[in-house]
Amino acid sequence: MGQLVVKRSDGDIILVDPLGSLEWLYDGTVVILGVIPKKVDVGTVIQNRKIYAMNDTYCIAESISDYEEYVVWNIDHDGCGVHTGRYFKDKMDAELEFASLCFEWVQDNLAINFEGKD
Repeated sequence: MGQLVVKRSDGDIILVDPLGSLEWLYDGTVVILGVIPKKVDVGTVIQNRKIYAMNDTYCIAESISDYEEYVVWNIDHDGCGVHTGRYFKDKMDAELEFASLCFEWVQDNLAINFEGKD
């Protein structure tokens, strides 16, 4: 979540970083006017997954829960969200998908030995 735009009871408009408890916002003394969204960045957690690599168009994230799962998302045009996830159980598969989306030459020039034979 981004910063909240808040109008206090004294009429001042302030920005609030919503970390920790926000109970003081609901005591009737302030009005929330809107939210300034945060840009997606490395380290951002979305849907219980932490982004660990990105470019302007795509990002890759790993689950921060007990099970390992990876996702490659398209980054929204405004840079503040993600969409169109491709989900993987295997980290190498996810990273190959991420690399092939970021760099067109990867898919054409990368020979993969899926069976482990020479």
